Amino acid sequence: MPESTFKVEGYAVNLHYDALTGLPNRLCFIQLLDVALDAVPEELAVLFIDLDRFQQINGALGYAAGDKLLQAVTSRLRGLAGVDGLAGRVGGDEFAVVSSSKTEQYLDALRVPYQIDHHQLFVTASIGVAIFPKQGLNATELLRNADLAMCRAKASGRDAIEIFVPEDPTPVLERLQLENSLRSALENGELDLVYQPVVNMNGTVDALEALLTWRHPVHGTIPPRRFIPIAEEIGLIVPIGAWVMEQACIQGARWLKSGYRNACISVNVSARQFERRDFVAQVAEALRIAGFPAERLELELTESYLMRNLPESVYRMREIRELGVSISIDDFGTGYSSLSYLSKLPVDSLKIDQSFLRRLLEPKGSLPVVESIVRLAHGMHLVVVAEGVETEAELDLVRVLGCDKVQGHVYGPAVGPDEAGELLARNAVLALVSRF
Repeated sequence: MPESTFKVEGYAVNLHYDALTGLPNRLCFIQLLDVALDAVPEELAVLFIDLDRFQQINGALGYAAGDKLLQAVTSRLRGLAGVDGLAGRVGGDEFAVVSSSKTEQYLDALRVPYQIDHHQLFVTASIGVAIFPKQGLNATELLRNADLAMCRAKASGRDAIEIFVPEDPTPVLERLQLENSLRSALENGELDLVYQPVVNMNGTVDALEALLTWRHPVHGTIPPRRFIPIAEEIGLIVPIGAWVMEQACIQGARWLKSGYRNACISVNVSARQFERRDFVAQVAEALRIAGFPAERLELELTESYLMRNLPESVYRMREIRELGVSISIDDFGTGYSSLSYLSKLPVDSLKIDQSFLRRLLEPKGSLPVVESIVRLAHGMHLVVVAEGVETEAELDLVRVLGCDKVQGHVYGPAVGPDEAGELLARNAVLALVSRF
């Protein structure tokens, strides 16, 4: 790597630069920051930035495209840091920046799509922040604490900023207790399914998405965002996912027998489930046990894990389609999106991630991205579902943008099987009235 000498307030520091980006590497960044801290009269922030799902882009497009993306990210970070700022590449897809300005602008800048070769990439980042001198008195402490905060941002759902707080052993103990309880939750009958309606733009219910909840005997109802990542990590997501598939099909069959002819069910599938060789057989078995028509079932797959092994994913998706089951790409736009790759996937619909809706009306927000996704999907004859629609204003906006269906609290929260049946019953009455 090239070497140079950088002078700061009379100090000479031996620098090592990253060959790809031209930024100081981790050791060099720490040296520079330590020197700079000696002359800092007030507080400043150290940002630890990790690109979300970067490995999926490397896997899908190759390392050359990944390198170009890292160079494009570097350019944006340099622009934000300014001539006198300090930025470094401290890991494969990890950067560090010293900033005295608002940290939110880094998230906003990195969200803007990148044009790499012939591909438009949508990339987000998880950012941890440590403040000098309250959260670290030297460069090593600040970078370590910012890294810990970044891990918390990634665990909370990515595309977020977290400020460092001292570690408390309580969350670790709670996590261990939760993990132990989860191992027996299925056999103890503590897991339930609730259903959220997917609604056409005319206000009629088109389908119901099955969502998993956990009725913990001590802590009450635990939302899936807390326990699903644990289940995936410890391998329980496979038996739990199989149970969800079977129970959702059984409930759908009950609704059909009650005369609700539009009782379509949507089920989320985890990466661990989808990658199993016997997954398609499990789907077929769940349909057989329930007596539920395959054309009434839709599986929701996330684009990030489909891109890990595209040929294998396409093969398995075609097997699913041969059963008569439809496929939707969930959280579309948060990982890797490209017309050339999307056209290879045998899918029926796209669900636009709700994070885009939250930023529709912001300056330099996600409106152009959503417009592009809708145009792309309709050009391929795919149905577009807007997730996380919470207000009438958002509903009006996604209607103007051309979305075909919506899902979210604007139509109420997810409900139990009985209340969902009532929704289908009202839907049947509306359909009957509309004939006259």
